[in-house]
Amino acid sequence: MSPHTGADGQPVATVTATYPSAGVAVISVAGELDTVTTPPLRQLLLDELDAGHRLVVVELSGCEFMSSSGLAALVEANSYAEQKLAHFVVVGCGRTVSRAIAATGLGSVLRLFVSADDAIAAVHTD
Repeated sequence: MSPHTGADGQPVATVTATYPSAGVAVISVAGELDTVTTPPLRQLLLDELDAGHRLVVVELSGCEFMSSSGLAALVEANSYAEQKLAHFVVVGCGRTVSRAIAATGLGSVLRLFVSADDAIAAVHTD
């Protein structure tokens, strides 16, 4: 997915997908998630779940800012994963994202892990 640029032409957010093993999609986010940059992430998350992945991991270590629209996209994807009988996890939350998740109480809704490897290992033992 191409980066979204700000008024100065510099990337504001980049979202990429990798597939470390069969049935696993890792979506990495770098930059800022706001009302402009979140919709492509939301669509990618839903598309990956529609593609039949058993596990979708959102890697946020490169995410510097997340607005309520970014949080809403995570909640929507989590709910959609439950409908699809898939796993949806969030990993690599830095201080800013962790504070947003904690302030909204989403830590009790989302499955959070330190790393994608930890999440993959935990899901494979479920």
